[in-house]
Amino acid sequence: MIRFEWLPVSCAPQPETEVTLTVTGSLLVLAALCFPFSVVATNLLLALALAAGLMSGLLWQGARELWSQHRALANWMLAYFTLLVLGVLWSLNPGLGVRVVSHYWFWFVLPLMLAVMRQKKWQVRFLVSLSVGLTANLVLCVLQRLGYYVVESGGSWMESATGHIGHISFGLIYGIWASWLLHWGWQRYGGWRWLAWGLACWSWIMIFAAQGRAGYVVAVLLMLVVVIKHAGFSLRVWSVLALAVVMLGLVTVSSDAGKARMQDTLEKIEGVVSGDVQTADPRWSFWLIALEAWKQHPVLGVGTGGFSDSSAMVYQQHPELIYPGLEKYPPAHPHNMYVLSLTRWSVIGVVVLLGWLVSWLRLGTQLVLQEKALSMLVPLSGIALLVDAVFSITLEQHFSGIFLAMVLGLGLAGSQENGGRSNREEI
Repeated sequence: MIRFEWLPVSCAPQPETEVTLTVTGSLLVLAALCFPFSVVATNLLLALALAAGLMSGLLWQGARELWSQHRALANWMLAYFTLLVLGVLWSLNPGLGVRVVSHYWFWFVLPLMLAVMRQKKWQVRFLVSLSVGLTANLVLCVLQRLGYYVVESGGSWMESATGHIGHISFGLIYGIWASWLLHWGWQRYGGWRWLAWGLACWSWIMIFAAQGRAGYVVAVLLMLVVVIKHAGFSLRVWSVLALAVVMLGLVTVSSDAGKARMQDTLEKIEGVVSGDVQTADPRWSFWLIALEAWKQHPVLGVGTGGFSDSSAMVYQQHPELIYPGLEKYPPAHPHNMYVLSLTRWSVIGVVVLLGWLVSWLRLGTQLVLQEKALSMLVPLSGIALLVDAVFSITLEQHFSGIFLAMVLGLGLAGSQENGGRSNREEI
């Protein structure tokens, strides 16, 4: 077996790279600010940052550091991306497979973040910029809900106000951010603590007001993780937490749309339990169609990009699996990363995806013991992905994928031993 060994990587940038470090870091900071509002601007700024990082060597430095210091995570990510590319070779639709592969470009941001965000000043700038952007988006969501701002895309509308981020990614992004603010505020005193907790509460209210079921689960689970870390199993704290969850539940059913959504959820759960595709959630139909497509290609799967063609064939062969009203719309994906990996690459795809997730969570478990605030981003993002992947193709979604790549890179950079100071002096 070939063994690769890397030379030690210097943590401090060389003098000749200071200018490119400033340029690259500034582009990443601006991308974080634009992230909740403009896909075009965010993509452009990240592309420029990657280009600058490639020319300066920062991207390569971050990749070597990821490989040398987080070997298991790097290995499983490499395995996943290798399978993603090779899957085009046996795809039912190679052209679409190439486009799917191109959607993963933003994961190069992870090693770039690892290289640039080692310095405290860039960590602070990035966090402030991202937080300002996310806070401004909350203001926009309030205006949208009151009818003063109109967004009609991505499942974002007046009764489900999620701004330009959209319905699918909103719960994951704000669930991670709010839980990190809860953690950060717990390490602070006075005004900073209440500011952080106030923003966290505002985020949770907007998640529950937006009626995103996956967002509910992610938000509550991450909240529990932070509470357990800091308060253990104190009865008083858990009583307050239970009260908070009840109040958030009341927010959910405070509108007619919320009540209808809860009733619809209960009915669809009953449909899943009874095995009735006609009354279950549409995702149940998509999952059954995906499993049928895998059964027809059990060895290699349908390949990267082959899902649309395979689901169209299953539509013709098994009309009993079609959700009412979607007879003319075969699903482009099953709204589930685990099922999608099985259909694309068979059992090996699920193994590789789970390997990536397990390595992410194991690393997060190790870092959660640190007192550095940024380290908490690693387990929070890993747990959020673990849950959200049941309901969405999270790794490939623009907002979800970019946010996970950025916060994972930031968390890993902030957890380095040479971060240097006590937790009271940390970010």
